[in-house]
Amino acid sequence: MDVSGGGILKGGELCALPSSSEPPLSALLPPTSWARKKSARPPGRVPAISAAEGGSSEAPRRGAKKPSVPWAGYQRRSSAGRPSAGHASGTRPAGRRSAANPKPPPVGHRQLCRSPSGKPERSPPVDEYTTIKAFANDEFTERRSRFIGHVKPAASEAEAAAFIAECRDKYWDASHNVYAYILRDGQTRRYSDDGEPQGTGGVPVLEVLQREGLTDLVCVVTRYFGGVLLGAGGLVRAYSHGAKLAVDAAERMTMSECTELALEFGYDLYGKISYLLPQFHAQTTFSDFGAVVRLQVLVKDCFVPSFEKALAEGTSALVTPRAVDRRYACIPE
Repeated sequence: MDVSGGGILKGGELCALPSSSEPPLSALLPPTSWARKKSARPPGRVPAISAAEGGSSEAPRRGAKKPSVPWAGYQRRSSAGRPSAGHASGTRPAGRRSAANPKPPPVGHRQLCRSPSGKPERSPPVDEYTTIKAFANDEFTERRSRFIGHVKPAASEAEAAAFIAECRDKYWDASHNVYAYILRDGQTRRYSDDGEPQGTGGVPVLEVLQREGLTDLVCVVTRYFGGVLLGAGGLVRAYSHGAKLAVDAAERMTMSECTELALEFGYDLYGKISYLLPQFHAQTTFSDFGAVVRLQVLVKDCFVPSFEKALAEGTSALVTPRAVDRRYACIPE
């Protein structure tokens, strides 16, 4: 055996190396993990992008830049990790506001009047205030002291002073005649403790009127001392309770700024106009049925524009109202 080219020892005998026609030793061994990964790798480093995906059908060359893919937009994902339905690709979520849930209009001033259809009219806000309709009184007893509360409407300081003097004359033998009044004219507010400790009589009465939102009225609380001192806190509670009883006994009313309109028309239009007046809560203050019909109606300022429009449409612009006066009045709706 020729072993000049080298050999291996096998079974105690020197054997010749395999010839070049025989497979190498590496082919007889199992492939390594690195060899398996290398053999499984497809040719080329960058996968080709099909024409349907926006790329070229040809494989990219070595060192070429990766083709760009169109942006698919943000997608809101559900708890399961999948894109939620209702959001198209390439668009951002619409958020809470949508066509079904539009943005609410800005909140403006509170509209005090409404049209006959129930929708607010686009008219300026109406000047209104709350007062009482007529005189009222009530009384109670606290630890043998008698408290009598009186309230009466008053439009001026002269009317308020006259009512206070009337109560003092009527209850001349009383220990105290505490009073307070609020007037819309000049935003006037006055009070008096009438001999009670400072801040224990007039201030509590005034605070009751303010909490109730009343104006143009005067309140007098008369006390007959019963021999037992009430203390500062007891006086505050007693005078507040007396004023509250008097206010609750009175009937309240809302005064609105109104315009008095004069109308003149023929008898053929009387039916149409008589049908319109109740729709706008108009009050007739004067009527004359002579050669023509003459009416004077009182309408809230917030209803005047819509009333004039309805009057022009209903009478074909044959009747034009004329403003003759403006004043505050109580017109229930």
